[in-house]
Amino acid sequence: MRKRVCPCIILVIMLFIMGIILPVGCSSQKGDSSEATVPVTTSVGVIGSSAIPGSSLVPNSSAASETRTYPIDANVFPVEEESGSLVMTGDLTPFISVHAQVLCERDLNEPGTGSVDQAILREFYPEDLDLLIDSTWEKTSDQTESARYETGAIYDKRTMRFLSSDAKNIDLLSYFDLIYMTDNTISTNYVPERIPWDSETYPWGTEEFAFASEQDAFTTLQEMVGRLGITLSSVYTVDYITSSVLDTVTRVKLAEGGNDSVLDKSWTDADNAYRFKATQDWNGLPVNPDMNGQNVFDGENLQGEAYHVAGVSSIFFMLNAQGIPYLHIYNVYEAREKGDDVALISVWDALQALQTQLNNPKHELEILYNTSTKEQQGVIDQIKLCYLPINLATVNSENLGAGFSEGMTETDNGQPTFPFKMVPCWTFRLVGKDMFGTTSYVSCAVNAITGEYMLMTLNFPGI
Repeated sequence: MRKRVCPCIILVIMLFIMGIILPVGCSSQKGDSSEATVPVTTSVGVIGSSAIPGSSLVPNSSAASETRTYPIDANVFPVEEESGSLVMTGDLTPFISVHAQVLCERDLNEPGTGSVDQAILREFYPEDLDLLIDSTWEKTSDQTESARYETGAIYDKRTMRFLSSDAKNIDLLSYFDLIYMTDNTISTNYVPERIPWDSETYPWGTEEFAFASEQDAFTTLQEMVGRLGITLSSVYTVDYITSSVLDTVTRVKLAEGGNDSVLDKSWTDADNAYRFKATQDWNGLPVNPDMNGQNVFDGENLQGEAYHVAGVSSIFFMLNAQGIPYLHIYNVYEAREKGDDVALISVWDALQALQTQLNNPKHELEILYNTSTKEQQGVIDQIKLCYLPINLATVNSENLGAGFSEGMTETDNGQPTFPFKMVPCWTFRLVGKDMFGTTSYVSCAVNAITGEYMLMTLNFPGI
């Protein structure tokens, strides 16, 4: 049988081969661009909408500045409530500004404590799909496949299809660390992610929809994942996707040539939907959702004990008046051992560490090296306090194609699985343009216990 490679590794290899180099470093994600009036989230979700006068994707260069180091404190980087949301503004360097949603429910000066914990990936089993089934659906197919891989693991893949009472085909799938459900009306990635947070590329909605409040929609998500034993963090982001957004996206896709996934149809208000990007709760903080494809390293070596995948926990959910277009869950973690609780650094200390890194580029493979050496313009548009999973497995030096397979551990039933270290971090999303003028971002992290900037790369050892 073919060997299963961790989805994170597949993405890393693809990015390495493609050689995607962005003005703000390297990135595995893209979004839309410009500025907007947007429903923005705090720890309890969307409170209101916020229009930021004069905000822009690429800040003005401070050519007149004679120093690269700006002071860091709450006076220089004020955090103010704008229509119910926390937004930080300021200049980090002459070429990097801050206009960021602050997604943190703790005190920014004294955020409390955190711990470095040990964890493993949770495996989803075929029977988990039964927990998501609606009793009114008619089953039309149900298939389970088992496969043994070179690692010795056996992962069962189950696919199911149902016919709903309104004649929709409902598909469900469970496979190792992934589980999803869709009614095939809107695909998970049909509408681009809203990056930066204040983008107005599409006519995003600003008012709650009539079929449910945003809080009711989030409660529905909590109930759905709760069936699987998952506790959601209260920190999340949400987009109000109107029929106008869907229509604009469709016209853009068709103008670009389209493909089989383009839904050439007329959208109505019945399609208006809340789209959530949520994540698992870990010790009262969210698990990082943004670094798929990045690796922590020592600045030089793409193998060895210091080179590891930086993991994510992603839960995507859409709800409209017609039901649930999709629920997509990727990477949920199970605790193995809890570390000692220690005090976490303030957001200002974390910003200082990031500024120091930008002003002192040393490693050519590091994600911010080009940003620093070429003084490329960018804006930090999102700041979070979260747990960053670091996959402790290392690259198989004798078979690079096998990916991160050395140092794996076992589940309680003897299945090989990936061990993780859960590290509390302050993360910063740095947004810029790639060589094609497309909005892209890179996520940076500062260890919230040690205060050290975490060196990261998108490079992968040659195969």
